[in-house]
Amino acid sequence: MQKEIIQFDQVSLDFPGNITVFENISFRLLEGTFHFLTGASGSGKSSLLNLIHLSMRPTKGHIRLLGYDVSAIKRSEIPFFRSQISFVFQDFRLLDHLTALENVVLPLRLQGVPFQKCRLQALELLKWVGLEGFYEAYPPTLSGGQKQRIAIARAVITQPKVLLADEPTGNVDDQTGVKLLYLFEELNKNGTTVLVATHNQLLPQEFSYPQLYLDRHKISLILPAEGETLNGF
Repeated sequence: MQKEIIQFDQVSLDFPGNITVFENISFRLLEGTFHFLTGASGSGKSSLLNLIHLSMRPTKGHIRLLGYDVSAIKRSEIPFFRSQISFVFQDFRLLDHLTALENVVLPLRLQGVPFQKCRLQALELLKWVGLEGFYEAYPPTLSGGQKQRIAIARAVITQPKVLLADEPTGNVDDQTGVKLLYLFEELNKNGTTVLVATHNQLLPQEFSYPQLYLDRHKISLILPAEGETLNGF
C-alpha cells in the first residue's frame, strides 16, 4: 500500500506587504507518484516547491514530509530531509570552481561516497543528458542549457525519495526537454516521487501524469485521462 509522502493541510503563505501567495492549500501525494505543478506565472509554484524543500516556512497550516510533521522542525533536523529530497533549481546553483563531473558527484561525496565509486555513475548521467565531452568543463564556460542539464544530473544521482524540479526544461529546446523528462520518468519507475513545476503545456500533453494546478491562491487536481478537475482534493 502506497504511503503519503507529501501532505499539505490548510497551508497558507504570505509575503511582507500583505501579499498572499496562496491560502488554505491542502493536497496529498503518495510515494512513487509523478505530478506536474502548473499555473500562471506568479501563482506560487516555486514557493510551493520551496516549502517542500524546507527553504521556506508556511505562514500557517501543517506540512508532513516522509511521514513527519515538519512545520516546526529544528534547523538541525533539516539536513536529514534535504538528503531525501533533491531539487532542480531554476538558477542551477552549481559551484563555479568545480567541473561538471565534480558538481554531479557532490551530493554523493557529501554522503561520504568515495569519488571513484560515484565517478562512473556521474559519467553515465552526463552522457545521458547530452554532455559527453564536457566532463571537465567549468560552469562559467557553459550555456544556460548545459548548466541546467548538469543540475539535473546532480539532482538525480542520489536516487532521492522525492525529486522537485522548478522549470527544469526552461533553458533547453523541446527535444532535449522531453529527453530530460524521460530521465525523471525512469527515476520515478524506480520509486522516486516526482513533482515538476512547468509552464510548458507540451510536457503534460507528452507525459500523461496528473497536474496540480495553482490558480487564485487555490489548488486543484487535473486528471490526464478524463481531463477532470477536482477542487479541494
